[in-house]
Amino acid sequence: MGRIPRACTARTTLDRARAAGPRTPAPRHGAAELDRGLADQAAELVRTSVDDLAITPEIAYGTADSVLIDRGEHARFLVIGMHTVLGSALIGRTTTHVATRARCPVVVWRGTAGRPIPRRRPIVVGVDGTRLSRPEIECALELAAALGVPLTAVHAWPPGIEPVGRRSGGDIEHRAILAESLAGWHEKFPDVQVTESVVAGAAVPVLMGATADAQFLVVGSRARAAAAAVLLGSTSRDLLHRTPCPVLICRGFAD
Repeated sequence: MGRIPRACTARTTLDRARAAGPRTPAPRHGAAELDRGLADQAAELVRTSVDDLAITPEIAYGTADSVLIDRGEHARFLVIGMHTVLGSALIGRTTTHVATRARCPVVVWRGTAGRPIPRRRPIVVGVDGTRLSRPEIECALELAAALGVPLTAVHAWPPGIEPVGRRSGGDIEHRAILAESLAGWHEKFPDVQVTESVVAGAAVPVLMGATADAQFLVVGSRARAAAAAVLLGSTSRDLLHRTPCPVLICRGFAD
């Protein structure tokens, strides 16, 4: 495992939420003992994989999404595994609800048991060239600095479509857009090596191609404020369905 990111809280909470209503009463003694045993087993599994990390097992009763969203009010990150009976092409209800409603950044973890992601792989961040990219750029730089790995900033542009208010300039113009988005961050994160990548094409396939050798993909959610409680932006939603590596979603709101 890589170094523990400074961006993460030192306490890891493992919730085993019962799939019932949020006001479900605590179980009887025997069931409570079973729950405690499962929580302790989960905590011990993490301890055997990670050094120097405080682990606090917690049992919470309610729907998994409501419990995790509540914990996200005071968390640096929420990390949720993607498990569906239909495979990795679909994301489950809990994952969708947490990713759309949590106030903190959400990591949707996708991986293969027994095959850890190589710790030296870079972080990839998608940059759309607007001021709304700032949260995910900062989050990606913070994560890259904590892990001691490089960052690849990717800006995708469909040929023939130019940003409003800008003259057509093709590749050169879009490189300038990406450089402008990244300007000023080096002073805050001087040790992070940043590679700028401008690719003509739709955002989803371009970003999927960039994550072939990545540890994480960092993206924003562009749902409008009125719909933000129930929707992810279409790009983020598609990437959650299709990206092979873990995805970190940083929420942002369109005007």
